Amino acid sequence: MEKIITKSFARLMGRGLHRGFITYDELGKSMGKRCRTQQNLEQAIFHIFDKGVVLVKNKSDYKVLKKKESASGDEDKLSEKSDDPIRMYLREMGGVELLSREGEIAIAKRIEAGQEVMLNALAQSPITARKIFVWHEKLQNNEILVREIIDIDTNYLDYDSGNALNTTTSKIEKKTSVKNKYKKKEGNEGELTEEANEEDEFNISLAAMENEIKPVVLKTISDLKKKYNLQTNKDVLSWFINKLSARVESNGKKTATWQEAEDGSYLEKKSDKLLFAWQNLESGYKLARNGFKVVLCPAEHIYFDMAQSQTYSDRGVNWAAIVSLEDTVDWQIIPSDEPELESNIEGIQGHLWSETITQDSHMQAMLCPRILGLSESAWTLEKNKRNGKAMNILATNNFRDLFEQIGWEYYRSENFDIMSTSNTINEEGLTSESVHTNV
Repeated sequence: MEKIITKSFARLMGRGLHRGFITYDELGKSMGKRCRTQQNLEQAIFHIFDKGVVLVKNKSDYKVLKKKESASGDEDKLSEKSDDPIRMYLREMGGVELLSREGEIAIAKRIEAGQEVMLNALAQSPITARKIFVWHEKLQNNEILVREIIDIDTNYLDYDSGNALNTTTSKIEKKTSVKNKYKKKEGNEGELTEEANEEDEFNISLAAMENEIKPVVLKTISDLKKKYNLQTNKDVLSWFINKLSARVESNGKKTATWQEAEDGSYLEKKSDKLLFAWQNLESGYKLARNGFKVVLCPAEHIYFDMAQSQTYSDRGVNWAAIVSLEDTVDWQIIPSDEPELESNIEGIQGHLWSETITQDSHMQAMLCPRILGLSESAWTLEKNKRNGKAMNILATNNFRDLFEQIGWEYYRSENFDIMSTSNTINEEGLTSESVHTNV
């Protein structure tokens, strides 16, 4: 550089540093004819750039360049102040150090571990199992395709990846053999289409992959059902709750669950759970006969969200029955002809589901006076228990005054067109509600 920095070039660099640019003509004149070689010109240009001076063709070009830089600088300032989420994200990411290879591997392992935890959790849910059962049935009936459930192209290559010999080469050979098989089959039925002839040897149609993988999917689900002895959705629910109950019991606790836990035919490893029988009285007796500990809460007797009369203006629902005060006591907790069930019947429990209740007074009127019948049934010996008629008289003559004194609303049958009626069980409604609960 000492050879090319003549006095003329040095003076030019001084002007260039002051004004910010040097033109090509000025550079050529400063070099002189003797020093103007290709090598010296390159070195001079590098020196100019190192000093931060711009090399332009004309002075006007520098002015245009400065305007562009000024506009760009303004945009950068605006972007720094912008609340645009994309600009904010890019600005933040610009200050983040890039991952090393080791870092990328560590994150990939964490993602895989998280996916495995998520899939294991989903696989243990009875909702997932029920959905798989539905898919299995629809696949068997040709109502859906496998590719509507899974990524068939990926799983076509991976479904038998557990085989140690299943290398990439064997997969390609498998795909090619299937391709040839379907080409041969189509050839026997008729001439191949021009599109099929031109098809790449590894590009198998979705229909071909569907026909190959569908039997494997069906067999996998069938094997799982056989392994765990599960055939219906109810079996799945029973299996899941028993598995959950066993874990609770291992910690010295006991689970309480609705009777649907034993609606299925899953018979292995039954846990010692407490079942609440709501569907009807006989279903509770049946569970007690089978050795389960039971709390009776039959909807046709002590579900207090049921209407208390048949009139349309009466608050409540009637999917199980019309439940009057008399109905809450006119039933046997322990069947007189099966006294041995007493050891498995832990007691009774009333229920008030509040979907039709919008204020406290509505709740009070649904409970009173029927809560008297629940108390009478739960705490009075069978030989001393009042019947429905006696309870009605007691509520009318004694408890109405009490409810009024404590400021509670109560059901007044005289306010309705039809007085309290005898129990009318809605068998169809009970069945529908049971099915709805289990689906």
